[in-house]
Amino acid sequence: MKKILTLMIMIIFLAAPNVFAKNVKYTLTWSPNTEPDMAGYKIYIRLNDNPYNYDDPQDPVCTIKDGKCWVDPTNENCDWETPDIPIPDGELTTICFVARAYDTGNNYSEDSNEVCDTVDLRILPASLITASIYNDATKTIDFVFTQEQSDRVIRWELYMGPASGGPYNKIKELVNSEGLTSPYSISWDVPGDGDYYFVIVGFTDEINSVDSNEVYVNVKVHPSPMHNFKIKARIQ
Repeated sequence: MKKILTLMIMIIFLAAPNVFAKNVKYTLTWSPNTEPDMAGYKIYIRLNDNPYNYDDPQDPVCTIKDGKCWVDPTNENCDWETPDIPIPDGELTTICFVARAYDTGNNYSEDSNEVCDTVDLRILPASLITASIYNDATKTIDFVFTQEQSDRVIRWELYMGPASGGPYNKIKELVNSEGLTSPYSISWDVPGDGDYYFVIVGFTDEINSVDSNEVYVNVKVHPSPMHNFKIKARIQ
């Protein structure tokens, strides 16, 4: 029996990023086998340095069509979605997969190539806002903040609320791009006078941090300056 060709991870599905506990799913894809006595495929999953349990496979069966064994014969592909895989809270976890083909005589191929993915659910430290200043010239509030483990962050979101402790609404976003260095800065266009409360939240691919320290800014928009001038009236 021929060895399965290249196995690839196609898609990763994650739970909502505002919690730390997650189940993940993957879609695996591979080239179909061509043996006429093909019966199906077996997928094996391991976490971190644990060995594969070859007695507990996942079983995406296949159907022979035009000499090839397809998992989805209608669309002619071997794409298969894994079941939910629970990931431990607060940890860096590596998930790996191999596949085998088997025939009607229960003969198995060798393992396919191995594909792996890493899911980082380690707690992300909260951002720290070090300055929040209203700029009367630009009518903006300008924030400066720092972030531990900033290499994990893909973006920061700025939230504002009318009272201390929230609720907050997202008002601005800063993408962590190449060349962006600490301390970071972000500005928000002030709509008018008021009391404003702000927090910043960092996001990785998988999770988000808790709220940063809250900062309060009281804004009084100054009117345009008036210049003294004299009026002369002539009575005729």
